[in-house]
Amino acid sequence: MSISTTNAADSDDLPPAMNGYTFKYHLGSAQTHDTFLAREDVSQNLYVVRAYSLGYLRQNEQIRQIVEREALMASIVQHPNITKFGGSFITKTDLFTIEKYYSQGELYRSIEVLSNGVEARPKVSYPPFSSLSNSTIIERDENLKNRQGLSIKTCKRILRELMLALRHLHENCGVAHRNLKLENIFLDREGHAIISGLGLCAVLPRKAPASLSPRKFNYKSKGVDIMREPPLPLRFCFGSKHYVAPELIEGHPYDGAAVDVWAAGVILFVMCTGCFPFDSESDKDEAVFKKIRDGDYTLSSHEGFKSIEEPLLQDILRNMLRFNPKARFSVDEVIEHPFLTN
Repeated sequence: MSISTTNAADSDDLPPAMNGYTFKYHLGSAQTHDTFLAREDVSQNLYVVRAYSLGYLRQNEQIRQIVEREALMASIVQHPNITKFGGSFITKTDLFTIEKYYSQGELYRSIEVLSNGVEARPKVSYPPFSSLSNSTIIERDENLKNRQGLSIKTCKRILRELMLALRHLHENCGVAHRNLKLENIFLDREGHAIISGLGLCAVLPRKAPASLSPRKFNYKSKGVDIMREPPLPLRFCFGSKHYVAPELIEGHPYDGAAVDVWAAGVILFVMCTGCFPFDSESDKDEAVFKKIRDGDYTLSSHEGFKSIEEPLLQDILRNMLRFNPKARFSVDEVIEHPFLTN
């Protein structure tokens, strides 16, 4: 069965059972793939399965490399806060990749992002498996209208888990994530943060991948080492505009680790307030980029949103969102900051 990204979203049809998986729900469609929830027949465990048209991948070399790199990284990187890869299989028409199912879905779903000019995108409808979602430790701030933002306690825990995962990627694997955003962070049954979206990882020039064997890291596709020659090297601006670090906008070579810390700072800001630090009424890319370049954000009250009043939270945000990447906090400095250690 060929999964077409043009019609799957309009159809309730599911792929037939194959390779030991029975497809249960169509979770959504993207430009590059369709996403399904499937149950493994033997273990009865649930998995997220993404279906990519082989024809589409053949016509889009950059997308193909991103898909291959994400599968490679997820299969060899072992960390409790990084997604678990369940394998892949190919039919005559489609490539299927398998990842562990995280029952609370995207972190995005736990935050009501209602900033001016930014429409909350349609949320994936995760099925109500009550047996998987009855043990949440995600806490809302009950003092907020419309329940915007998460509690400080929850923000601290999620930030710490994200930074531990990033430290593993940076120090042990020698790679930067480069695409950290709310949609690439999932929450498991207990509400712990899981980083996904590893397709844009790139090797940090100053780091040797100490924990990865040369055989695994010298993975070549059509003669190209897709890890050491990424489709978007460490000089290209990419990703969702609200998370882009100022040095990416200029198009110069940059430190991927510092870019990850910036994105984590944006995520912390949104978790605490319910809105993005850099936003504009027009929501046009250049308007947002100008605010990022100018460092134009405030920790004071936004209309309809929570202000950031805790001094330690203000301090860690200022240091994670420093314009100069050399002055920006490192991952270790974030982890050791009193906001997380107190």
